[in-house]
Parts: sequence; C-alpha cells; structure tokens
Amino acid sequence: MIVFCKVRGRYIDAHKITKISQQGNIIKYLISNNKGHDNGWTTIIYGRVEESEDPQGRIKRFPNTIDLNALGLTPIPNSYINLV
Repeated sequence: MIVFCKVRGRYIDAHKITKISQQGNIIKYLISNNKGHDNGWTTIIYGRVEESEDPQGRIKRFPNTIDLNALGLTPIPNSYINLV
C-alpha cells in the first residue's frame, strides 16, 4: 500500500508500508521506499493511493485495506488503516 504519512517529524509521500507491528492496542507501520530503504515506524497514515494512471492511460487500482488477521495481528475495530 502506498501512503502519505509522517515519520520522525518528516512528511513522507508515495512510500510503502512494508511491515506492520502491534504492541497492545497500538498498530505501527514501517514505511520504506522502492529501493529498500526503511524510513521508520509510524502510527498514523494521513492518506493512501487508491489508483494511479500511467502515460498510456492505463489505470491501476490498489487495495483499500490491510487485512491484519492475515498478518497474524489482532484487529482493533476501525483501525485497519487510521486515516486522519
């Protein structure tokens, strides 16, 4: 999932969630770029990419949630992605 978020006080745009961790009721997301660099962990995602269009006009749609059950985490109601 490609997201817009804040990591260590810096706004990060068009980066990926590469890992998800849960500690009690807090779900953390590891934000990384396409080259494998980890920017850091965040608990708040401000927005996500729903679709993109390439120069030829082809549209790609992206899933709208992350299934925490599939990742072995305990979902907290309405917290698959905490959009602010």
